[in-house]
Amino acid sequence: MTKSIRVNRRYKDSMFRSLFRDKARFLELYNAIKGTNYGPNTPMVETTLEEALVMDEINDVSFLVDGNLVVFIEHQSSINYNMPLRMLMYVGRVMEVLMESRDIYREEVVEIPDVEFYVIYNGAKKFPKHKRLRLSGMRCAEKKKNPVKLELVVDIYNIYDGANSELLSRSRTLGDYEAFVEMFQRYYVKVRDRSKALKLTVAECRARGVQKEIIEIFAKGADNMIFTKFNLDDAKEVWQEEAEKRGEKKGEKKGERRGMRQGVKQGVKLGRAEVLALIKQGHSLDEIQKILEAEINIDTDIDTDIE
Repeated sequence: MTKSIRVNRRYKDSMFRSLFRDKARFLELYNAIKGTNYGPNTPMVETTLEEALVMDEINDVSFLVDGNLVVFIEHQSSINYNMPLRMLMYVGRVMEVLMESRDIYREEVVEIPDVEFYVIYNGAKKFPKHKRLRLSGMRCAEKKKNPVKLELVVDIYNIYDGANSELLSRSRTLGDYEAFVEMFQRYYVKVRDRSKALKLTVAECRARGVQKEIIEIFAKGADNMIFTKFNLDDAKEVWQEEAEKRGEKKGEKKGERRGMRQGVKQGVKLGRAEVLALIKQGHSLDEIQKILEAEINIDTDIDTDIE
């Protein structure tokens, strides 16, 4: 139960992962979620997965805690109701590494660690403070009347805009993380320049008392780390909002929104990697929209909406 899992360092860490792969910060967050009191000397082994499983990303962070509990914590800026299934895939891979492969064929029972699954959500879409998703809830309708024989529970906590202030107050690191992300995204949408947005965010964080070491982590790596999460989902929200504003001013709200949403839909087809590459090159969201339209010759008269 003390076997370590090799972690693939080729992947650029997101801000969330960069913070909470630190054992002390991970324990702080877990204690805040569960109301436990694991101390700094608690034995821990990182179990974050090596290979990509979903959308070319490894799971965010997981640890074997005190030899008998594996905790998975994911961060999301958009809700994914398939998280129970994703977590099922994650835990299967982790158990494969933690357990000796031949042990399962022995007559005596093999002890396994308990497992808990959490998602920290900070997207702008309205969502409850806490929601529990079950693997059994994903079964096809005709099977839902049958007894549940396989279950996995994922607890989602919404921290956007103070939605879970109690949780944020119990984990200062999580609170500072959320403050930084919200400030950066607000400034970026306003100034449309990531370097300026970062400078403004760092200045405000210092003024608001965000931990110095966290500011330093973000300031050094935010150019890549922020945009790992500020991805097409976030860009889509901004495009839609801006399209609506321009449409209102021109009296063409419906047509503007339809055309912009069609552009986003085609952008999804082009792929997340291409959009991220354009963002990292310093293009504004307006410029990216024009590039996408030019590349795929969007017919903005098509009556298609993205719900």
